[in-house]
Formats: sequence, structure tokens, C-alpha cells
Amino acid sequence: MLIIPYRPEAPVDHFPWGTIALITINVAITVVLGFPQPPALDAAGEPLISALTVKYGTINPLTWVTSVFVHFGWGHLVFNMIFLWSFGLMAEGLLGWRLFIPAYLAIGTAVSAILQIAMLGADGGRAAGASGAIYGIMAMAALWAPRNKLETLIWILFFIRTIEVSVFGFALFFVGLDFLVAVFKGFSMSSEVAHLLGAAFGLAVGTWMLRKGLLDTGGWDWFALRRGRPITIVSGPGPVPKPKETPADALAAIRDALEQQGAIAADARYAAARQADAAFRLPHDDFLRLVEALARSNAPGAAIERMEEYLTAHPENPVRLTLARLLLGARRPRRALEHLAAIDPASETQREAKAALESEARAALGESGLELE
Repeated sequence: MLIIPYRPEAPVDHFPWGTIALITINVAITVVLGFPQPPALDAAGEPLISALTVKYGTINPLTWVTSVFVHFGWGHLVFNMIFLWSFGLMAEGLLGWRLFIPAYLAIGTAVSAILQIAMLGADGGRAAGASGAIYGIMAMAALWAPRNKLETLIWILFFIRTIEVSVFGFALFFVGLDFLVAVFKGFSMSSEVAHLLGAAFGLAVGTWMLRKGLLDTGGWDWFALRRGRPITIVSGPGPVPKPKETPADALAAIRDALEQQGAIAADARYAAARQADAAFRLPHDDFLRLVEALARSNAPGAAIERMEEYLTAHPENPVRLTLARLLLGARRPRRALEHLAAIDPASETQREAKAALESEARAALGESGLELE
């Protein structure tokens, strides 16, 4: 069975120079130096690539770093690089390469150090590979952008299908699977334990970076969502009180907030009402007012979420053009094209606006050469 992530929804603030550089270094080392040989053959002369791995039964801090760039075969390398590309786009897109590369190396080094120290009494054996660091980056991406979508290829014998899953769900599946295997093995030192260590370090580093304000998730990180809604901007006179218990009172509070406090406060009240009662719905006109107010405000993340929710119930509304503009502003041209394709222009003005946005979206995809959605 193969489960391969191949297209992340990653509206990035930074071009992934660091991810590209890391992949290039990994591939170059393999092409130039090859793969490590079995430890039993070291007596006949150890090649340089084998000297770069973490060896059990000894301590060599230099190999804690070098082993992160060494792989045991083409399959090992290729799959690691696919995962690094998918999750590196998201993590580096929020961090930038100056913070992403140190975070990646710190996680990989920490995992290698623990493996070598834990196996200090072992008689032979070695470890290498980028998967510990990659699991850390995957955990960071799941923490910072849990709702982002990840197109994934599933291949089981003759069954091949692509599905779209959340980053959080994908990471949870792989970490959970490794945990079960590690339990079965009695948590002996193995690749599964290395993966779990990488994920743990990634969560710790990702949480620390959020607390230090080293990145801006636009309020879409796990902690903000757990508080009840994505928070793009902090505004208004203070904490928004919880809506009253009845739907009528909640509706009145949302309307009042929209009139007096603005779109952000009104959206917070709406999210709180939905959290308290999943069946709560805004009437069409009120929902449209909220959506249009969010589109005018400096809150693109909240506006995009509400517009897509609105269009689920009202797919023919011309608000889809506005949503496409917001998606382009958020550097999500592929998603913008999907919404534009669903529009049947009712006037020449709409037809021209649609054509202009489609041209802009295609240009955005073509300029970068990367599909960052």
C-alpha cells in the first residue's frame, strides 16, 4: 500500500528556497556518494557515505547532522523527498527559509542524537535518513494549518485513487500508525520511534514559534481554531460575549455586532453560535451581508471560509467572483480557477470580470512554476 501526498494547499508568504535546497542536497549526496553499505562490510574499508551515518555503540555529534542527508536506497530517498516537498511548502511558506532550515536541522539533529545516545550500549548497527526531521515538519504544518487540504494518492494493489484530506488528518494517520507499530515492537529503537520523536520535536518547536510570534498563521492554527474561530485581526472593544441560547437572540446579536462593531466581531458571534448549536443558520440576506462585509474588511481568511460556506447553499450567487479575487490575493490561484469555472456570467460585465480573473490566476500559476495550493 502506498499513500503519497503530492499537492498541498499551501498559500505561501515565502518562496520555498529552503525546501528546494534541502531536496537538492539530499539528492546530490546520494548521486555523488551512493548509499551506505551493510556494517558487516566495513572491515574491508568503510566508504565515506557510511561514515556519515549515526553508528550505534559510539558517540559522534557530527553524524547527528550528516545522517539527516543520507539514505539507504532510492525508495527511501524518493519517498522522503516527496514528503519533504509537500510539508516543506506549508511550513516554509509561513516561516521563510531563514527559520525553516534551522528548525528542520534542529529537529533532525535532536532525533539522531537521541537514537545514538539510547543505543550507546549496542554492538553495531546504524541509522540515517531525513524522515525524523520530515515528521517534525509535518507536525508543524498540522499545527499551523490543520484545515489545509492535501491531495493524496492511494495505491493498494490494483486500486488507485486520489483523495483530498486535511493536513491534520493526514499527519494524525501516519503518527498513529507509527505509534501502533512502535507499541507492537515494544518501543525498541526503530524508524517508527524516530518518526514519533520527530513529530514530538516538531510540535514543541512549532508551538514555541507560535508563542514567540515568529510566524503569522492568520488565525488558522490549531490553537486559534480550538478557541472557536480563526482570528485574522484582533479588533473591537474587547472580548466578544457568548451568544444567548436561543437562535433568535443569537441572530439579533450578530446583526447588532455587524452594525456597531464590524464584520470581524459579527463573524466571531456567528462562529460562537454555530459552535453552541450546529443547526444554527443565518437567513440568506443576513449571511450575504456578513459575507460581503468580511470581503470588504482586512480579514481574507475569515472571508474566504464564510464565502465558501455560503456558496455551498447558494452556488449561483455572483459573490463567487469576489471569492475568486480574495483567493488570488491569498496566492491560491488553483482554487480561484475552480470557483471561476462554476460561474455562468449573467452579463457582459460579469463575463469580462471572469475572463480577467481567469487570466490572472493562470498567470500566477505559470509565473512560479509551482502549484502551491
